[in-house]
Amino acid sequence: MPTNQDETLQQRYARDHQYYLKLCGSMTAEQVADLQLQLNNALAGEDELRKRLTIAEQRNASIAGKVDKCKECGSDALFWFAHNTNHSCVQHNRLNTNDITCMFVLGCADCSATLKTVEADTIAERMTAALKPAESGASHE
Repeated sequence: MPTNQDETLQQRYARDHQYYLKLCGSMTAEQVADLQLQLNNALAGEDELRKRLTIAEQRNASIAGKVDKCKECGSDALFWFAHNTNHSCVQHNRLNTNDITCMFVLGCADCSATLKTVEADTIAERMTAALKPAESGASHE
């Protein structure tokens, strides 16, 4: 079956669908309806996969911030590490767990520059959203 390079995937599916209907002229109405249902399900599945891919790309871009080189020295030797910070005025001997915040820091291995900081809660939300792509906008707050 010939293919046209300029046609979209939906146009190709529609063309293929018409071809199959002509080819199978002896099909019953139920068989044609079943074929249409399969085509619609395939198109819906493709759209869902495209949405998931777009959501995953956005999630990855927002976490990393598309940082691939150090803005101070230009090095590409970047790494993530975890760091706990005391965000209260309480002395270290009297801290409670709610006085500590875990942060993920993107740093440069060559010049020790801090390029990005992300709270651990944000990372946890993104990881949860990756498990449930349909509820990607949900938050525990």
